[in-house]
Amino acid sequence: MRALLMMVAVVLGAGCFQLTGVSDYKVEEGCTVPAGAKCRVAPNCGCAANETCELVAADGRGECKPAGSVASGGFCKQNTECAVGLACLGGQCGAYCVKEPECSGGSCAPLEFGGTPVAGVGICTFPCDPLNASACAAGNACRITTTNSTACFANPGTGAPGAACTTDDNCAPTLFCNGTQCVAICVAGTTCGGGSACSDTVVTANGVGYGLCPVDG
Repeated sequence: MRALLMMVAVVLGAGCFQLTGVSDYKVEEGCTVPAGAKCRVAPNCGCAANETCELVAADGRGECKPAGSVASGGFCKQNTECAVGLACLGGQCGAYCVKEPECSGGSCAPLEFGGTPVAGVGICTFPCDPLNASACAAGNACRITTTNSTACFANPGTGAPGAACTTDDNCAPTLFCNGTQCVAICVAGTTCGGGSACSDTVVTANGVGYGLCPVDG
């Protein structure tokens, strides 16, 4: 169900990054800068001590850009706020990656650049609570991803319960699109805010089964 399996998130900073449902990476050990390249994005190397090799093209090319001091998992508004080797995605700093074990406590999510999947480069994202409107930085919302995890996504919509929608992007934080309307998400087997029962599990994320509340609560 596309409505509950969020696929798109824009990085706040240079370029246009997006999460995708693709999970195949070219895994390479160590970090050497490819011939003719200025630096390497993942693993991140080839720049000065206070710079990050920032992704600048769908083919995985990077350029050295100034780095900030915000650590992995910290809130951010643009890439230059994040520490060396990190980028700003969905209001959080995360490391560029090529495989899951590189993301301690997180997931190595695939990226798109300008709508094109990026070969060999992902970004570490971290679990969040989709029931908590404040789980992510301002201007972002916690959504369920195509890989059955959760992550912070930029530019959530404003649709209230019952508002027309086609994707989760149209709905306010903690609300998800059932294909036609924005509805509140809930943990399956619990009670919704208005006293109605949560539906059976429609999607699982981080080992938790989530259902949907009736539009009227």
